[in-house]
Amino acid sequence: MATITEEPVVEIPVDTPTKLSNQDASLELLKELQDLRARIQSLEENHSKIPEQAANDKEDDNHSHNGSASTDTEDEETRHYPCDDSDDVIMDLRYVKWDEFKTMYAEEKRHVIDVLEGPAQYCWQQIERSIRRFGILALIRAEENEMKPEGDPKPKIDTGGAEDDLPERIRINSSLLASILKDIVSKVDQSAPFVILRPYKVLVGYDEEIRERHRQLAAKWKTESGHEVDDPTPLEPGKEPIDSRQAFRALDCLVSFMDRHLSPVISRHRALLKNFTPSPSTIDPTISFSNLWYLFHPGMQVVCWFTPEQSAPHVQPTNRPSIWKVLQVSEGRPVLDSSYPGRVNLFIIRLYKIGYDGEQFGVLSRDFHLPHFSGERPIRSLGIVPTQFVGGYPALREKLLKQGELFATFATPQHRFYSGSTLTCHMDGASCPGNFNRRTDYIKGNIIVDFKTARNEDPDWVPSLSIPSTMGGTGSEVSESLYIRVLANRESKEYIRSSSETIYDDDWVDAELTKDFIRDDAFLARQESAPEQQVTRKEFWSKDELVMMPDRACAWDLHRRRWALCDLECMRPVPTDDGWKNLKLRPGHKRMLYAQVKRHFADRKSKEDGESQQIDPDLVRGKGEGLIILLHGEPGVGKTSTAECMAAWLERPLYPITCGDLGTSAEVVEDKLNRISAQAEAWNCVLLLDEADVFLAARSKTELERNAIVSVFLRVLEYYKGLLFLTTNRVGSFDEAFVSRIHLALYYPGLNKGQNHAIWEMNLEKAKSRKTSLTIDTGPILEWADANWEQNSKSRTRWNGRQIRNGCQTAIALAEFEAEETSKPVFLQVKHVQQVAAASKEFYDYVSRVLGADMAHRAFVERLRSDDWVPNLSGDRALHRFSSGYNQQSMRASEEVMSPPRNRRRGGGGGRANDFVGGAGGGGGSPRTIGAQQWQVDRREDFDEMALYQSQSRHQMQKIQDSTGRGMSDVHGVPFDDEDDYPDDFE
Repeated sequence: MATITEEPVVEIPVDTPTKLSNQDASLELLKELQDLRARIQSLEENHSKIPEQAANDKEDDNHSHNGSASTDTEDEETRHYPCDDSDDVIMDLRYVKWDEFKTMYAEEKRHVIDVLEGPAQYCWQQIERSIRRFGILALIRAEENEMKPEGDPKPKIDTGGAEDDLPERIRINSSLLASILKDIVSKVDQSAPFVILRPYKVLVGYDEEIRERHRQLAAKWKTESGHEVDDPTPLEPGKEPIDSRQAFRALDCLVSFMDRHLSPVISRHRALLKNFTPSPSTIDPTISFSNLWYLFHPGMQVVCWFTPEQSAPHVQPTNRPSIWKVLQVSEGRPVLDSSYPGRVNLFIIRLYKIGYDGEQFGVLSRDFHLPHFSGERPIRSLGIVPTQFVGGYPALREKLLKQGELFATFATPQHRFYSGSTLTCHMDGASCPGNFNRRTDYIKGNIIVDFKTARNEDPDWVPSLSIPSTMGGTGSEVSESLYIRVLANRESKEYIRSSSETIYDDDWVDAELTKDFIRDDAFLARQESAPEQQVTRKEFWSKDELVMMPDRACAWDLHRRRWALCDLECMRPVPTDDGWKNLKLRPGHKRMLYAQVKRHFADRKSKEDGESQQIDPDLVRGKGEGLIILLHGEPGVGKTSTAECMAAWLERPLYPITCGDLGTSAEVVEDKLNRISAQAEAWNCVLLLDEADVFLAARSKTELERNAIVSVFLRVLEYYKGLLFLTTNRVGSFDEAFVSRIHLALYYPGLNKGQNHAIWEMNLEKAKSRKTSLTIDTGPILEWADANWEQNSKSRTRWNGRQIRNGCQTAIALAEFEAEETSKPVFLQVKHVQQVAAASKEFYDYVSRVLGADMAHRAFVERLRSDDWVPNLSGDRALHRFSSGYNQQSMRASEEVMSPPRNRRRGGGGGRANDFVGGAGGGGGSPRTIGAQQWQVDRREDFDEMALYQSQSRHQMQKIQDSTGRGMSDVHGVPFDDEDDYPDDFE
């Protein structure tokens, strides 16, 4: 039989090596170090045998349980070790300190329950204690000259214990009590002895069932006076049934422990949750880390302060609160197994919200980790706070209720105005696609909230929704590295063996509580039974469910043409705009647009409702059902604004696209066009292809890639069913196949004097309404604007609408800067406008000098457009004036090089257009100069060709007249459209 002899502990201060100054002391220290190393090696060898010995002992115990016969030669150690199937125990609680708790005496009877008094000890504490006691780390480092020990040799150790009197653990020694618990709780299938750790989940979860069984046994074995009734049929120890008097006495010990220690803690936290009302005068309640399990339970609504990038919430000004529900809690106890890292496990709280993934509403869950803290901490500082402890909760709930009502409408695509930064993560912490750096963008414009389309294009744009499986704990809380010492008796201290401690695994309790909550919660039960039966109308949601909706939604940025995760707080209804009423257009344009657009959407609605009796416009079903409108003319005369104002008046989103959004190869262009057209149709957008000439230019024999792109556009236009605006200031470059596919083509000439005056007046009024501190000298500025138009009408430097807007903004900036210098109120005067106009004219003159002609003439020579063309439907030919405003001085001398008209070749050569002026015959030719006289001859030839084009346009106008019922002469002769130019119901 092995006997443990305690060796004296040699306390070696950490700073001892620094005090040995002579050689003898150094030699003595090194000798002592060698002795310590030898002793450590011996202890390690003995310690390595303990698990093997414990395994052998456990195997011997198993043989004993299986009914193996004992022999007279049975090992003395086994004979004195208490048998698990015997219940010859003392019917009482035994309170012991840690050393006594971890020691068992073979010759002594055990108590029903051992209760640990004071803190428990853990494997990592023993390691640190050994290091401090023997000074191993300090001595070895000092010997190897790696470091000099400094500081306090006894650092403070945080045991992770609680600040109350609730014991850290108890041990059930009674097999009869274990059988009773198994009968009450089927999952307590554990042979005694076993340990139950704080927070005693199984005892709390089955508190009522345990007490009910205790009442039943008390009714059987206690008289009214409280005395026990004798059991008439005593049985052998270990053979008592679970309803015997011994069973009652064993269970009474457990209930006594629960009443004395557990019930006060539970009652205190329940009363706190029920009765606490936050106010400025109340003291913040506190809680210890060990008691967090009593505070949070499944089904509890909590307020969480966090950003999705954080794994643990923090109450910070930058973190806005949101409401969640607790789904499950787990872990949060000290680490018992030395093979696991750390000291105390994180306390894990699994929360959930209600999310939407484009198909259904579902559970959006996330795990939050609360790290261990010492002592007690205010509950409101945890970051996850039960709603009872949140100050101002009613106002927060009302705010989140409105936010939830908005989110509930996103089951269908919604058009919203957004002004703010985008978000980078979903509520579950997952990053948005392609944004792993979590970079935010700023959006100010219209968006389309559409989860379904985003999901179809990339599933990562929507959160993953499902009820997660229940969490299981780690082995670090149920497998203990510290063994029990089994001694013969207290006097002799004869060592028999070391036995591993059996820790009861109660993680299933958290899983059961979660399952009970899912079964009782209306939303979760619906998810479990019939997730396809979705509630999409907000009036069907309860208020508790609406406040749990997310604060972010997936939306398409119509300006940048990409997906973004948008903040609901930054969303607003699309503002109503009177831009259509204020739009200054050429006579009749508004009326024609109104007629065509109204007819298009009326036909489309009839088809969607199944009421249309119209014959398909094309022989092939599905072709030609869209409305394609071409707006052409010089820059800055309202083409793009017409599409924008039309979309605002129709209360439909404007979807602008450019050539940069479509790519340069036919395959990419086709793919993106199909995607964009599908989006525009699904969202009822007004599609705008700005500067359409880039992709609609005429085909040629040599540029096959361009030809393929044009063919793609032709096919997409044939089958597009929505409203499409095409704008261009280079209509002469269009392929002729597009002309027949355009339903309405509107020409936008330069601004006349009346339009110029009206646009100046409108911009000044807008500036005054937006800046109340701004004073404008309106009269002189408008007089200057009229005079400037008259003065520059011949030199072709009149301002267009865009230049007028930009000029006003720049002039206001000059006035504000001047006011800052002089400390006077902001006063916009004509001199500020004149400064801007002078700079603009200087730039225009410079460009004209570089090009050899102004931009309008250059565009005409290249057969892109004719800014001097004036339609005249009363005659056989359209009137085309040779531009009297053409500045002859801007023409270069005859020896200067000028580009010939587009696609014109001199002679019979096959030279490339715009590059060569070939001689007779041959292919190509060489560049040569064209004099001013020859240039004018070419231009007159262009007039004849343009006249033919205008004649064709006249026939197209006649078609418009037939469709609208008004002659074109009715809409000419006024400066621009006013309210009398369209029907009364137009507004």
